[in-house]
Parts: sequence; C-alpha cells; structure tokens
Amino acid sequence: MLAAFGNDPVAACNHWLTQGLPQESRRGSRVFDVQFYLSHFVDLKNAFGTNYAAAVDHWLSQGLPTRVGAAPENSMFSFT
Repeated sequence: MLAAFGNDPVAACNHWLTQGLPQESRRGSRVFDVQFYLSHFVDLKNAFGTNYAAAVDHWLSQGLPTRVGAAPENSMFSFT
C-alpha cells in the first residue's frame, strides 16, 4: 500500500472502499473485521452474504453504537 499510495491516506481509503473491502473482504481497522463480524453473527451473514459494505454499514449504525465488538481483539464481542 505504501508503495502504491505513499502518504495519501485518501487514496488508500478509497482503494479499500472500492477494492479491498468489497472484493477481498480486507480488514480496514483494528476494531472491525468484516469476516469476524459475519462469522459470529449468523443472522447478519444470512442477510448480507458477501455484501461486505452493507455489513460495515450495519456495524457502524447498529453494532458500534451498542458497543458490539467486531474483531478478535474485542473479547466477548463488546468493547471494554
């Protein structure tokens, strides 16, 4: 990423939003892992399938405000 985008965080973020997340389900932060989130909430996996952008939107609007953890580092599925 550094070789491709250098010190341009906007370009790196745009790449993640258009390629890394929707095409490769790549993790974009320490607090959210889309694969972890969907694998631990079967109802969401059934609802979103591989629509990773929709899963992120759901976590931002529903999971994050209610302190639902979405990464292995967040023990017991909630922030401490």
